[in-house]
This record gives sequence, structure tokens and C-alpha cells, in this order.
Amino acid sequence: MKITIKLFATLRDFGPEIKEMNVSENSTIEKVVESLNLPEDIPLLKIVNISQEHGLITSDAPITFEKFPVGSFLQVIPNHSCLTAALFAKYHVIETNRIVDEWLPIRGW
Repeated sequence: MKITIKLFATLRDFGPEIKEMNVSENSTIEKVVESLNLPEDIPLLKIVNISQEHGLITSDAPITFEKFPVGSFLQVIPNHSCLTAALFAKYHVIETNRIVDEWLPIRGW
């Protein structure tokens, strides 16, 4: 099976931004990441505060800001985002490629 991997921000120092690779059907994410040979001591960037289009980032190691000049794109993968959720009038719950329910967001809390 062919997959595409996209490296963001500090990981770009360790490979091409986009890499296509063939993996077996029983491959795991762990095996794919191991095959990239990324160093284990990459600083972890964390968002500690966010509101609309602004955010505060911290790290467990010094941040090399030269790697992120103005205009750089960073991908944020949130575990929850009211900012995004508030933009939709309804949500479709999908199971096995079929809509099984519809949720309406609560507004005005």
C-alpha cells in the first residue's frame, strides 16, 4: 500500500517535506515512524494558550526561532477545538461510510 508522509516544522530538517513510501498492509504507525530514522531528542513544541488566530507556544528545550520565520506554516493538530466546532450548524456522525446520526451544537453558553 502506498502512503504519503508530510513532515512539518522542526522535522523538516530530517527529511523531505513530503515523502511517499510503500508499506505492507500490516504495517503500524510505529513501524513507519521508526523507518524515518528521526532523532529521539527533538524538542516538543506545545501550545499553552490559543484564541482565534493567536497562540502561545512553549517547549521542553530552547526554541530556534530562525527555523520559523514570519510566514512559516505550522500544523496544529488539536485534540479539541471550540474555534472550529462553532463554525458548523450541525455534525454528521458517520459509521462505516454511512450517516447514522446528526448532532446540533449548543450555542451561547
